[in-house]
Amino acid sequence: MKRTRLFQCVEAGILCLLTFSLIRTCLASNVLWGFKNEDLAVQLSVTPSEIYPGENLTVICQVNATSNIRNLYLTINLLAPDHSGLWKETESLLFDLEMQDLQTYTGNTTIETPQDLTPGALYSQIYLDYKVFHSPSYEGKTQDASLILASLKNRDYELLQQEFQSLTQNYTELNSTFQDLQRKYSSQSGDTGSARNLSYGLMATTGICALTAGALAVKRKKNPPAP
Repeated sequence: MKRTRLFQCVEAGILCLLTFSLIRTCLASNVLWGFKNEDLAVQLSVTPSEIYPGENLTVICQVNATSNIRNLYLTINLLAPDHSGLWKETESLLFDLEMQDLQTYTGNTTIETPQDLTPGALYSQIYLDYKVFHSPSYEGKTQDASLILASLKNRDYELLQQEFQSLTQNYTELNSTFQDLQRKYSSQSGDTGSARNLSYGLMATTGICALTAGALAVKRKKNPPAP
């Protein structure tokens, strides 16, 4: 009983490790293309899915055979616009591979891209060619597909975008400062107007007092006090 439980714990631990490994693989790479029939299953993944021209990417190929396979070839043709026209490159992912029933193969290929590629899409054409044993002889089969291998990012555009965002932020800060100064100016203008009105009132009062004093002085001369 204890031994059975121990085996169950070991199996559960192995299952957890396999699940974690699968999740980490899916996060690290992006499934690009898959093909499956009664003979074999092929899956291509690429990492990273976005690069700058001149950077490298890795294509991971996994094959699971469900029959006896030989003369297995997997070729990928790459196409992308560049400054001189069209860049073309051919990479052999699998070359004359032989596999037995229930055998698994995993391999990876590093692809270098030139720096003068035009930002956009990196296109690919995939060709699969193999022979499978169907008694009493081997039968040839092929499969092909066309798809986008990766995205080519535009470094100059991203730099301009960063500069635009920086300028926008500076404009926002300057506009905020301008609004603060305008509010302070309006407040000070209001205080200045009040002081000016007060000065005008004081001058008017002084003038009235002066006129009153003058009028009293003239009246006193006309009507001198009795001895």
